[in-house]
Amino acid sequence: MASNDNHDQSPNDTVEVLETPGTGRWSPAVRDETLALMASFTKLDDQGRSQLTQAAASILSQCVPPEVVTESTTGLVVGYVQSGKTMSYTTVAALARDNGYRMVIVITGTSVPLFGQSSGRLKRDLRLADRPDRKWQWFENPRPQGGDVRSIEDTLADWNDLMERVDRIVANTLGVSLRRAFAERFDRELATDSLRYYAGESIPRVRTPLPNRVSEVNFRADLSATPTLDPKNLRAGSGLFAGL
Repeated sequence: MASNDNHDQSPNDTVEVLETPGTGRWSPAVRDETLALMASFTKLDDQGRSQLTQAAASILSQCVPPEVVTESTTGLVVGYVQSGKTMSYTTVAALARDNGYRMVIVITGTSVPLFGQSSGRLKRDLRLADRPDRKWQWFENPRPQGGDVRSIEDTLADWNDLMERVDRIVANTLGVSLRRAFAERFDRELATDSLRYYAGESIPRVRTPLPNRVSEVNFRADLSATPTLDPKNLRAGSGLFAGL
């Protein structure tokens, strides 16, 4: 931090320069948008695409996770001239789209030629002009006058409605949120260790018959106190459990 002898002025902020990225706050998932982008970079070999994806994931992992809505953070990525900065932030944008960020704002500076060049690269690399889906809504140099602001607000509102419906369907189906479902991975060893067998008659259940006016019941059984069956005894039998 630079010294400041004038005590009437506010102290300078401290900027910490990291030679290598630290551990991220979360782990971005590489999905269709990023994979399609990597496939379009035909001048890169497999190692180059892998390094680019890892670098973008490292950058995005330092940001506020997409499900956190009441926090902000600021970071700075510095690169040499012609070092691949545009390719880097385009990959970060694709990765952000894969992980549920609703908006990406690219500020290219005050130069009109640079603005045109960067806009053209983004449109080309993200296939904004010729892709059949509508995963991106492009607003070029939006202004407060006219309908740009309203269009952005409407787009975000539609996204909220869609994500709410998707989350509700996933939660009803899997019992967890969409982002948690994406984050979880199948662990065969953990699944084997946690597998339990119960006798059907020992599992808590809703008593029947139901009252006439009741058409649907959601019931969660607590099996923590329910005795389990020994797999060895099940294997000794025949039929489905003989192959355990």
